[in-house]
Amino acid sequence: MSSRLHNSCRLCAIACLVLLVIAGEAAGQLLFKEKPRYENYGEQGYRQYGRGLVGRSTEYLFDEMGEFLMDGIEVYSLREDRVEAERVPAGSTMRKHDFYYRFINGLAIVRDRYKGFTTQLLVGDHIRTHFTPLTLDLAALNGIRWDLQGKGHRFSLLTSRRDRPGFTLQGAAATRRLNFATYLLGGHWESKLGPINLGATFTNQYRIDSLVGTEGSSIRGMLPSNVEDQQLLVVKVANAQERLGDHVRVYDVILTLNGEQRDIKPKVTRHDEREIDPLYPNGDRGFPEWQSIPPYKQFILEQLPLEEPGPEGDFRASGTEYLLFWFELPDPKEEEDIQQASFDILVADNYEVWVSEVYIEVPIAQKIDPGQRNRVSYFSKVAGNDKAVVDRSNLRWVRFEYGRQTGNMVFGAHAETHVKGFEFAAEYNVNLSHFQYPDLAGTRHRRTGFAYFVKVEKSVTSRASAGGEFFNIDPEYSTKITVQDDGFEELAGISGAPYNTELPQGFGGHYNNTMEMDTVDDNDDKDPFPDFHWLVHERDTDGVFPGLDANLDGRPDVNENDNALPDYYEPFLLYNVDPDDFVYGDDLNNNGIIDVRENDRKPDYPYDQNRRGWHLFTTWKPTPPLKLIAGRYNTWQLWGGGANNVSYAKLELHRDLPALATFRVVDFFKRVEDNIRDDAFRIARNTSGLFSLPFSTAGFTRVFAEDPLLMQDSWVNTAFTEIKLYRFRPLHLRFNGLWETNRQGATDFRGDNWLRRWSMVLRSDYTWSRGNLSVISQVKFMAQKVVDDEGEVAPVHESFFYPICKVEYQMTRDTVVRMGAQGFPFLKSQYRNLWQRDTSFSTQDYVVSLTNVSSYSGYQLGINVGYQLHLRRMMDRARRFEDRDYTFFFLRMVAGLRPTNY
Repeated sequence: MSSRLHNSCRLCAIACLVLLVIAGEAAGQLLFKEKPRYENYGEQGYRQYGRGLVGRSTEYLFDEMGEFLMDGIEVYSLREDRVEAERVPAGSTMRKHDFYYRFINGLAIVRDRYKGFTTQLLVGDHIRTHFTPLTLDLAALNGIRWDLQGKGHRFSLLTSRRDRPGFTLQGAAATRRLNFATYLLGGHWESKLGPINLGATFTNQYRIDSLVGTEGSSIRGMLPSNVEDQQLLVVKVANAQERLGDHVRVYDVILTLNGEQRDIKPKVTRHDEREIDPLYPNGDRGFPEWQSIPPYKQFILEQLPLEEPGPEGDFRASGTEYLLFWFELPDPKEEEDIQQASFDILVADNYEVWVSEVYIEVPIAQKIDPGQRNRVSYFSKVAGNDKAVVDRSNLRWVRFEYGRQTGNMVFGAHAETHVKGFEFAAEYNVNLSHFQYPDLAGTRHRRTGFAYFVKVEKSVTSRASAGGEFFNIDPEYSTKITVQDDGFEELAGISGAPYNTELPQGFGGHYNNTMEMDTVDDNDDKDPFPDFHWLVHERDTDGVFPGLDANLDGRPDVNENDNALPDYYEPFLLYNVDPDDFVYGDDLNNNGIIDVRENDRKPDYPYDQNRRGWHLFTTWKPTPPLKLIAGRYNTWQLWGGGANNVSYAKLELHRDLPALATFRVVDFFKRVEDNIRDDAFRIARNTSGLFSLPFSTAGFTRVFAEDPLLMQDSWVNTAFTEIKLYRFRPLHLRFNGLWETNRQGATDFRGDNWLRRWSMVLRSDYTWSRGNLSVISQVKFMAQKVVDDEGEVAPVHESFFYPICKVEYQMTRDTVVRMGAQGFPFLKSQYRNLWQRDTSFSTQDYVVSLTNVSSYSGYQLGINVGYQLHLRRMMDRARRFEDRDYTFFFLRMVAGLRPTNY
């Protein structure tokens, strides 16, 4: 026992020795909670603890493989999860942090280089993106774009959640997670092959349903799993040449459901495009003017008279009339589940066919309450005649499927070259538009359209060249997807919706819960904003002024002060710009608006949709100032039967006499046969005079005007002269005059006629300077007259006179005082209307302002303060109630970088 005790003591001694050796590296487990220690920043510097420029606590961020990224904030995130995902619920999720908007201004760019390649990744709300004019041209892509360039190749990929991307922090938060969404995927490649530039493009817009799993995914898209049941299908048949008084005949319409023809007789009603119920009983008051729906509430309530076939067993519609064929579908809960629908229609003459649906949004509502129970889709055009006839010679059966659009795919290639006086450009694209009958198991079908063009020009000699072009844009070709989704009401119309102020009637009241997304914008003036967008603040709110930026300053020349009023309506600014009627330019589509200033509502394709044609031309320059052009182009509609055939000759003389004058003379003669409507927006005149309220948007109205078709069979000559005199500097004199005659031949709808139009603009200015004082005097006179022999056009005979004086005094290097008068008590500005004399008036405008521009912290800060007075007096004192006297005080402050040449 003593031996064992001795051994135990020895072991204890060894253990204590070991503990003493390692005592410096070990400590006991204490209950004491350690507090932060004193730090002195004098030596080690200050370090922020979890807070930085972002204004909130940062966190460690890792990638999907667990690798550390940075201590920061996730400012943007986009992901799509299907039902198989175990960690997160299904949905398309997009997050945009307030840092994304407040600090990086909605745009993030990542750059890198590798072995001769450069790459950029852009994430932003307004990314200018152009592939080709027939596939993708967006003024402001809201999404992600990745570009790669190097070794002769250029490549781009992009994606966007198009229907609810979020343009504000509130909008992004409201639409963060979606079960159903619409995506855009696109790619573009270009490369050099010798002197030829080759390229290929792919775009696809498609709908997704994150609830169906990955097995349901398809680039064709899919309808959401909450699709509604259908109650009615409606076929619309209208006269394709309604402006020319033609008609359409319908003999039979047969409905096929689930592959079997049904003996379902439609009810037929007659309507007129021009007759609009001012009460708008179907709730379509706020819809875009180019969209229409069936009058479903009146039909369901049996408030519409029914039509019967005529003596020849047909239904006819003439002029602006159209026919609706209403088909009641079986109840899917009581009779039959419909998964396919198609129509066969026996039709003749000048027809266009449209289709729509009436679906059940609230099944528990009573059938006698369609306003609560039902909703309806926009009409969609599905067929048209290829030749305008009135003798039933094109009688045929037309077949088409019905479905909602699920995807729109476009792919194609292009090539171009410029070599030794030879120019060539060509593009070919295929459009596959996918549809599905509105049912979870609904059958699919697709429509195919083609778009292509070829342009060639060759210099024959140093003074002569010749060229031509051939083009085709099918009526079925489209870069647009149409999505109808009741979930769009979350954008506006419900409590807390982010865009209630812009759409007070809700998305249903404004757009019928339908969003149209095109990969080619309607952006006629090529500014950073599309001409139309479902959000007002995203569209071109300062006006659309196409073809008007000659000085390349990024603003239209007729709207340099960047407001909602063209400058030719505003005092002082009007001196340098003229209204459309006083400006010369080519009008190749013969709608009365020069092409460079035309504002339509079409996507900006190089040629109009539903057109095919060719063009041959030759150019000869006998002397450097003189140029002669002659050519012929034929264009016709693939649906509708219209045609635009023109033979033309153009002479242009442009001569500069140094220090003396510049003059330009143009004469354009053409033989025209045009019955295609090319409608466009025009500025309408106020009934009390053209410049009735020159400082208010109430002074004019932008309306969508119909093409008057004044050149159905015409010989037209347009002559233009422009002269600028510099010989008597500092006095400048400028004159331009326009004369146009249109000899109209007799047609089936009008007799011979002779239209004449002339306009002129004369302006002069003189500048007198002494030291810091400058006095600028200006005078502008405009006049125009429009008459015809048969009284088919509204006569115009008016003149404008503007005397202007401006005084400028440079008080200091940074401060200037300006005073101006347009019209004086003894010499007023005048508008005279010789056809409607009671609309004539005189005006006086006075302005005094002080402007200071100073530097502060590297920026230029400017202040502009002043006072403005406007007086208007009607010449006919019986209309003195239209006199206007108003004044306003203004104060503006601006900050920016001042150009060095200012």
